Amino acid sequence: MPLVPDYRKLKPASDRTYPLPNVGDMIIFIGGGSKPWHVGICIEKDDGEQSCKVHYYNKRNWRSPVREQMWYPAWQLRNDTQEVFTDDPPAGSRPFIETLDRDEILSDAFQLTQGRRIPMRVLRQVSDSPRTQWRLP
Repeated sequence: MPLVPDYRKLKPASDRTYPLPNVGDMIIFIGGGSKPWHVGICIEKDDGEQSCKVHYYNKRNWRSPVREQMWYPAWQLRNDTQEVFTDDPPAGSRPFIETLDRDEILSDAFQLTQGRRIPMRVLRQVSDSPRTQWRLP
């Protein structure tokens, strides 16, 4: 079985860093394991620490092309074995939250389109980044 790269360990090949997003802004950030990047919404910002807390978003249909994927907030159900992606989570579910350092951010802040998609300009930013091996198909 091939080894899966840990994308968080890739060193930036350029000095390009992105500003911390404001609360309510979406960002793409460095992934881990088999996922080269993740999507999340900033729910708390710490200018002093140059970090922000994000609530993960995920897609319901993994088979659709990246340009057509629709993104929803990710929640873990009480039994810890199931995830749901919805704006209206079941009672007792917990959001997937992580604190990020500024250097883990791979895109400018953005808002999802009306169709819940990531804007193409943002996907191009991530695809062109030397800090991820993911490329637009």
